Amino acid sequence: MNHKTFETGTKILVSTFPDRNIDMETYWELLKDMDDKRFLLSIKDICSTTTELYPNTNLVAIIREKGMSRERLTAGEAWSEVMKQVSATGSYGTPTFENPLVTRAVDCIGWKTICMSTMISVERSHFLKIFDQLKEREQKEKILLPEVKNGFKELLGTVVKSIGVSKDIEAEGFK
Repeated sequence: MNHKTFETGTKILVSTFPDRNIDMETYWELLKDMDDKRFLLSIKDICSTTTELYPNTNLVAIIREKGMSRERLTAGEAWSEVMKQVSATGSYGTPTFENPLVTRAVDCIGWKTICMSTMISVERSHFLKIFDQLKEREQKEKILLPEVKNGFKELLGTVVKSIGVSKDIEAEGFK
């Protein structure tokens, strides 16, 4: 997110919850990885639906949760988006999906296959399974932060050197 969007969102928060002490540097550090749209939608949602914030309420976590809930489509909701695009673009058009997981799941089956199917319930079943698998994989990958991945690579490199594993193993991707 850019800093101007962050300032706009935090001004809205401060004006909605004037008694709340918001440390701008801390909030920026913990929220800067969100995209502008999700951040502002989260702030709008919180400010328009939350009647009271208690002293120990973790507002950063609420902002992140609201922002991420917008990207957490169920497989059924994702299929609904696919069906809307089938109606809107047809098999000769190019569908556009807001969620990249929907695009990836559609690509696994094939856009024309979905559009031209005479047994759409079969394509739906395949899509639901693929979407859920992609979603699960993405969640597992988010657990390993880049710092952890890099630390693991360094640790693995140290172990490989200490036990004298051959260069063949390093060449297979264990660098």
